Amino acid sequence: MDLPGLNSSAANDYTATLSADGRYIAFASDRAGGPGGYNVYLYDRKISALVSLPGLNAASIDNGKYGCTMSPDGRFLAATRDIGTVVLYDRATNSLVSLTGMYTTGNNWVCSISSDDRYLAFTTDHRGSGLRDACVYDRKTSSVIVHPTSDSDPTADAEFPRLN
Repeated sequence: MDLPGLNSSAANDYTATLSADGRYIAFASDRAGGPGGYNVYLYDRKISALVSLPGLNAASIDNGKYGCTMSPDGRFLAATRDIGTVVLYDRATNSLVSLTGMYTTGNNWVCSISSDDRYLAFTTDHRGSGLRDACVYDRKTSSVIVHPTSDSDPTADAEFPRLN
């Protein structure tokens, strides 16, 4: 598939995700022209161009290096910053959304946003055991539900939880 202006970079592109209708592709990249480090980019297949995301990417913050995702309708983008925190960006308001109560004590990696934009699934290493637990953040109640992996089964690492 020809994607003009998308695959012409010699940069490292990570964690690409497609909107439900196939129009948008969100990904993290260290491509030239960004404020530095890794940044989240959004490609619009309808106009064959990158879409501006004012207020999301900032100098010296690696957005999306450890995960980025998008809501099915393409309105919300979530990314993991280099310090292990997850940020949520609203394209309708061009601003970051407060995630009060979301942060655990460990590093977090973003994985998916529910179809109604209410829930955000992510993984965390907050226990320091080397295994990642799956977590679900509820934007309505500002609460996190942790689904711990089994310490007795190292193959049970919760790396990529998904919401339907």
